[in-house]
Amino acid sequence: MQCRNIYVLPGVPQFFQTKISTLASHLAIEAVRSITCKVVLSVDETKIVDTLNQVVAKHPNVTIGSYPFVDHPDFKTVVTIEGNEGPALFEGDTRVSIRKRSESLKRQISQQNNSTTVGLFTKEEMDLHVKLALGDLIATLPKGSVLRVANDDGLQ
Repeated sequence: MQCRNIYVLPGVPQFFQTKISTLASHLAIEAVRSITCKVVLSVDETKIVDTLNQVVAKHPNVTIGSYPFVDHPDFKTVVTIEGNEGPALFEGDTRVSIRKRSESLKRQISQQNNSTTVGLFTKEEMDLHVKLALGDLIATLPKGSVLRVANDDGLQ
């Protein structure tokens, strides 16, 4: 039995061994990670809300975070962009990653928006989504506001 991130296993050793093997294979699925880009800005977060909303709407296959700096003379905001593992699903008003839904890992989802099977993205596809979103973000930010762009490998 599972309740969110808590698993309840049987106490009888023979049953426990069977369940722990199943659980171990479920938890051992290796997550594929994309590059993560950070954009350091000289403008307050409040000045780029519309820009961020436009980029978020245009790029549903990335996660964009915005973090204000308080009391720093030059850095005002840091925006992060990271690729998602798969196309976004929606439960109510909440965006849910495919990998976070354990059932989606066992069988790919059919009939999302009356379309064909939805799969997980490769690392290359996730990296491409990040690069496209980064390009759109930088192109729409106020001129001169980008102080630095960095990814997992260092500065770009």
